Amino acid sequence: MSRNRPARYTEQFLDKFRTRFTGSLSLTTLSDWYAGLVSDERLAAPTQPGVLADDLRVALMRVSRRIRLEGAGGKVTPSQFSVLAALKHGPLTLRELAEREQVQPPAMTRTVASLVESRLVARVQDQQDRRQAVVSLTRTGRKVIDETRNQRTEWLARRLVELSDDERRTLASATEILRRIGQS
Repeated sequence: MSRNRPARYTEQFLDKFRTRFTGSLSLTTLSDWYAGLVSDERLAAPTQPGVLADDLRVALMRVSRRIRLEGAGGKVTPSQFSVLAALKHGPLTLRELAEREQVQPPAMTRTVASLVESRLVARVQDQQDRRQAVVSLTRTGRKVIDETRNQRTEWLARRLVELSDDERRTLASATEILRRIGQS
């Protein structure tokens, strides 16, 4: 994608709305106008379920994405870490892993193959059904999980230190509410 593309789209957007405004229209004028609309709507009803759901969804996704990027020191991708975490509670077949991670079996086979190559998991034939492969964590895989979780927790703890006591109390209350929402 060209670097000039966003600027071109911005100009096209401005051209569409020039007729609605008298005088000159700049990006700053339009941004201020739009920010005013958004702020007024959000300020008028920040606790309305639709507005709150939208704001909360965006905030949770941003924090979740940022946390996922922490840890593992480039050892594994987020999807590989998810597979490792799924195996923390015990061995699973490739099919069970694929279902749990909501991916197609061939994609899971590739992910597990790279984890086997890195010696983070072991893959063996199922004793009852030789057509199935059972995947389990290795000691190195467990170590990667623990290190990654510790690094992610430390990253978040550093952010929480920057907050006031009241903000941390608010987050503590919100955590319990979010747990309930997640279990419903």
